[in-house]
Amino acid sequence: MQVLSALIDLIWAGLLWLVCSLPLFTIGASSTALYYTVVKSIRHERGRVTSCFFRSFRSNFRQATAIWMLCGLYVLIGVGDCIAFSRMGVPKDSPLTVFSRLFFLPVPLLFPWLFSFLSRFQNTVGGTLRFAAYLAMKNFARTLLLALQLALFLLICWMIPFLTPFLPGVGYASGGNSQFVECDALGTVKGSSYYAGGFVGQTAANGIRYALCRALGGVSSTSYDVGGFVGKISNSNDVWRCMSAGSASGTYDVGGFVGNFDGANTAIRECFALGDATSTRTGNNDAVAGGFAGRIGNTNPKISDSYCLGAVSAAARVAGGFAGKFDSGTISLTRCYAAGTVDCPGTYVGAFVGTTNTYAAAISDCAVLCDAIHGVGLSTAGASDTLEGVAEYDATGMKSTANFATWLALRGDGNVAVWTQSDGVTQPVLAWSAPGGKLTIYESIGGSGRGHVDGAYDWYDPGTVVEIAAVPDESFFLDWTGSTPYADPTASPTTIPLDNHRVAAVRFGKLIHDADELDAVRNDLAGYYGLANDIDLTGRDWVPIGFNNAKFTGQFYGFGHEVKNMVCTNSPSSQYHGLFGWTEGATLEGITVSGTVKATAYYTGGLVGVANATTIRGCHADVTV
Repeated sequence: MQVLSALIDLIWAGLLWLVCSLPLFTIGASSTALYYTVVKSIRHERGRVTSCFFRSFRSNFRQATAIWMLCGLYVLIGVGDCIAFSRMGVPKDSPLTVFSRLFFLPVPLLFPWLFSFLSRFQNTVGGTLRFAAYLAMKNFARTLLLALQLALFLLICWMIPFLTPFLPGVGYASGGNSQFVECDALGTVKGSSYYAGGFVGQTAANGIRYALCRALGGVSSTSYDVGGFVGKISNSNDVWRCMSAGSASGTYDVGGFVGNFDGANTAIRECFALGDATSTRTGNNDAVAGGFAGRIGNTNPKISDSYCLGAVSAAARVAGGFAGKFDSGTISLTRCYAAGTVDCPGTYVGAFVGTTNTYAAAISDCAVLCDAIHGVGLSTAGASDTLEGVAEYDATGMKSTANFATWLALRGDGNVAVWTQSDGVTQPVLAWSAPGGKLTIYESIGGSGRGHVDGAYDWYDPGTVVEIAAVPDESFFLDWTGSTPYADPTASPTTIPLDNHRVAAVRFGKLIHDADELDAVRNDLAGYYGLANDIDLTGRDWVPIGFNNAKFTGQFYGFGHEVKNMVCTNSPSSQYHGLFGWTEGATLEGITVSGTVKATAYYTGGLVGVANATTIRGCHADVTV
């Protein structure tokens, strides 16, 4: 019955693809939606084929159509050449004619990768084309098979037209395994839904391999399953020699590398996480935060030769330096360590894992940096105990090669050492990440501005105290963030001592140059802003930034500049008048504002109408109210 139901779903998905492809220019969006639907709703038995199809169709329409039109234009140029050469009498075996035929090849070779990639990942049009080309070349044998499958599909549709509605879904259901090799994700990720990751939100398909990939930006979401590299691992995948540098923040199930490790028979090998993990869930709930993984469960998930350095913070209960919670199944951890702090006021707080939840876990040859708490948390707040298979060391012990002799003797692929360490100077470091035993500083850019870090990505001898400097690009330096041991997190330049790889996580603020840019602040009410010069609002009826349903929660610095000639008679809710309407947990500093505010309701001020839990320093308002 399940097979019959799946077959009906495949046929229905194929019919949706056919109908939505009839305008021709929508074939790209329709193909993207088909792949998304087959993977998400049919392979994983999640139902709702129609809603899945049209959700993907709508969200990917513009980009998929642009890519499809580019492919169509490419083909039209090739067809035009062939027709022109034929009319000119150019021999069919001439180099020019052969070349014009070969001109078509990239489209059928790229087509299977283009829209399957687009259905699962966000990228620019150019980035999607480049990555599809990379995948096609990297997996050339598979590319040829997929191209033959596409050609067979077209041939059957030509010879037996009535089968056309039945084939697309079945064809896409047979596609699958992908690889992501030596890829970097650089940007900051902000979300309001679950499955948020620095590199990928959710690994929803089986057989995907991630190798030598890096997620360098921070991740934050107002929902759950948030990880520095991946939000949720749902199926059987292989993650090898990947790393995350940015911090991760969400409501619950938050990890420095993976938020929710729910992948049956998935292996994470030789990976590390440098950023902090923060869970904001409050009350009598499980916050579940871990330095490497928030929640680990399902059938036989394995983590080996991996570590994390970031600080773990949870507002409620259940937090661990390496993992927040072992949730179900047979869990295997081998040669893993955590060297960050854990801050949680609730129960089940451990230096290595918050709680094993009574499930058996095969933990062997692991280690943890312990100060005030032991390896595993208990049901009494502040209580913890040792955990079998996890050695507890102080800062000196974590730098002793004698304590990690079996790790350093381990040989991996190609008989190459897996770990390296400088005795008394560094913690264990994965050898693939430290050529010649040298260490580096990764860069993680946050805030609303742009810039880079001088001193990042160079290679240094272990123990070097490295000077770093934040270099803004039409922005301004705010501070260094995270648990990296900066000499001064408020100063640039500052220094970082290298006992391991570290991340220089910097926040830049966006500089505001004119009235339009000031008005655009309302588009990101949690951002960081500063005035580059005086702003003249002459000729505008100023609409306050933030009101009761959309409060300003960010930071705004005037740097002694003035917002002048403000006239404010308007507000989205008839209340909350001022340069800012309503601020919540915000910072307003060094701002001068002058002008007139007219209101018929309450909550009116020159600088701000309502300021809840807001820090206001050095501001001046010369406003007639």
